[in-house]
Amino acid sequence: MAVPTSIRAASFALLLLGAGSQRVAHADANGGIAAAVGLTSADGSVRTQTGVRLSINAAPGATDRVMAMSMPVQARMASVRDCFASAMLRAPGVEGFAEFELESTRVGAKVRVTANETGDAQLVSCMKSSLSRAQFSSVPRGSKARVGLLLSNPVAALQKKMQDAAPKAQVKVAGGRAASEGGTSAGDIKFRVSGTAQSAKTIGSLQTDISANLAGLLDCRRKASKHGEATGSVEMDLRVRHGAIDHENTRSTLKRGAPQCVEQWLGKLDSTKLADADVQLAINFAGR
Repeated sequence: MAVPTSIRAASFALLLLGAGSQRVAHADANGGIAAAVGLTSADGSVRTQTGVRLSINAAPGATDRVMAMSMPVQARMASVRDCFASAMLRAPGVEGFAEFELESTRVGAKVRVTANETGDAQLVSCMKSSLSRAQFSSVPRGSKARVGLLLSNPVAALQKKMQDAAPKAQVKVAGGRAASEGGTSAGDIKFRVSGTAQSAKTIGSLQTDISANLAGLLDCRRKASKHGEATGSVEMDLRVRHGAIDHENTRSTLKRGAPQCVEQWLGKLDSTKLADADVQLAINFAGR
């Protein structure tokens, strides 16, 4: 991922803070935010390391208060990492750069978002709220600084690699309807996404994303087979709105948790870039 120009400038400011602050920036990159986001199983059991790299720079046209404002900002990093962890539960592939301008006040900070390259407004809003609670008791009121947060997530690179390697979705459109199919090479998982012709773009994107996350469905099939139900189907209606997927009218020939497993797996798909649409998803589990 290319590093924005603003990060390069801010990194220079960090060097002026001395070894202690440099250690904080690097420690954050390896820190506990990586608690866990599951990708290969529906219950989220696979763990992966992610990072938040902090940089602080003087705000344009303001007195340089970088050294004085650095420690209160660094004290908010645990909360910022929690924001990132919550965002990954919604969208495991989220990452990117965000920048904020902080102005010290009597009871915290006035915060303005100056850059958002994460594509996740909720994540940036959470980080903004966290930074607003930084305590600048030893800093003159009205002091300003630019705070950059570079969020790195190996899961995002892995998902992109899998999606790039996967065959491009073939969406068939006929009679005002659109559909796309996929599944495992062994045929034990098959799925079909369908809807109106107007939803063809969303159908294609969903097909690609599902194909890159079949491991979760295999986990659901494994759980169903423990109860002697390795063969069956799960169907549901999907409503995509503003980058989120809601499901309703779940129908299944499988019992004992299989439908709930699929619903949990569905919540791990990256829906942030999907266009609004109403589609149907049908998944078939075949026995061996």
